[in-house]
Amino acid sequence: MSALCCYSNTKHSRHVTGSIAFGAVLGNPVRYRDIVPDAGWQARLVRTGLSAEYVAGLAALYRNYRVEAESELGAGVQAVLGRPPRSAADFASDVLAGALNRR
Repeated sequence: MSALCCYSNTKHSRHVTGSIAFGAVLGNPVRYRDIVPDAGWQARLVRTGLSAEYVAGLAALYRNYRVEAESELGAGVQAVLGRPPRSAADFASDVLAGALNRR
């Protein structure tokens, strides 16, 4: 299994760290590639079968990330989640656990 992680903001090394963590869980390198959520990108996603409404929402979210960058989880978010933030490695393990168990 190979993987490509696409992110909408290259200003933070956290994206590269996340790619490395996902690669470690998958057992294969994961390449980091910046994306620009422009009309061409949106059209490509719609051609894959995603709804135009979903893609528009995703593009808006990615545009916001590019402007506001990333923020740390505040106390309110931690209270709602009931846990402190996870490391990139823990997040990757949790996210990929189901997919890896289906192999």
